[in-house]
Order: sequence, then C-alpha cells, then structure tokens
Amino acid sequence: GADPEVAVPARRTDLAGLPPAWLGVGTLDLFHDEDLDYAGRLQAAGVPCEVHVTPGAFHGFDGIAPKASISRAFFDSQCASLRQAINELRTAESMQRTYLEETEQERARLISLLSAMNLGILFVAADGRVIYHNPTFNRIWMIEEGAALIGQPVHEVLSQSVSTLA
Repeated sequence: GADPEVAVPARRTDLAGLPPAWLGVGTLDLFHDEDLDYAGRLQAAGVPCEVHVTPGAFHGFDGIAPKASISRAFFDSQCASLRQAINELRTAESMQRTYLEETEQERARLISLLSAMNLGILFVAADGRVIYHNPTFNRIWMIEEGAALIGQPVHEVLSQSVSTLA
C-alpha cells in the first residue's frame, strides 16, 4: 500500500522541495485550521505558497454553487495563480535558453582560440580519457590529422604518435 508519510503531503515531516502551491479554504471549512497550518509549514520550509481564504465559505462551496460570485472569485484566484506559475516557467525557460546560447557561443570562442594557438593542448577527464585536443597537439605529437582522439585513454592517444617523446 501507499506510505502514509508521503501519500498525503500535509503528513510529511519535511516539506522542503515540494513544488509551489495554491491553497484555498473557506473560513467555515472543516479543514480550515489544518489547511492554514499546512500552508504555514510549506512557507516555513521555503515552498512558495499562495493562500486564498474565503470568508463564510464551507467545504466544497464552489462545487455546490459554481456560478455564485464567491465561487467565481475563488476559481479566478486559482486561475490567476496558475497563470502566474506558467509565466514564471516561461520566463525561466527563456532565461535558460539565453544562458545556453551564451554558453555555446563562449564554448565556440574558446575552441576557436585553442585551435588557433601554436601550442599543443590536450584536455583529459578524471577517468583519463581525452575530452579535447587542438590541431597543434596532433602536429607536435605527429599524430595523424583527423585521428579520433576524443574519448580515448591518454596512453592510447600517445601510442598513435610517431614522436620519440611519446
């Protein structure tokens, strides 16, 4: 069965890392105090939580009288919160795209600079495999131009050299 500690978010002891929440409750709702306590715990855990309290409303009021102005206002609050969350996601996505584009441009500039240097450059990952080399490295170590060095262990790369230094 379901783990009761995590099946109902309000029962969790640690609320950190939960997604942003919108919480709506009426002042006459049976769960009013419990809901407000949960909202406070979310906020204390650093989880963004918008709380909408509807004066005089009971549990399920918006389902019983969906066309009432109080129910429409409750629904409008939900929609506004959702719209705001979607806009924040779009903004974050746009910023991420911009950062990725800038990073890719910087990477291209760096590769261009490293390729133009008259200095043999070989970058090796922690596992001992080649992750970058410039054309000058191949020339200095007398390794065939165009040889597939990326991903190869360093000792295999150097074994391709006809240089006596290798």
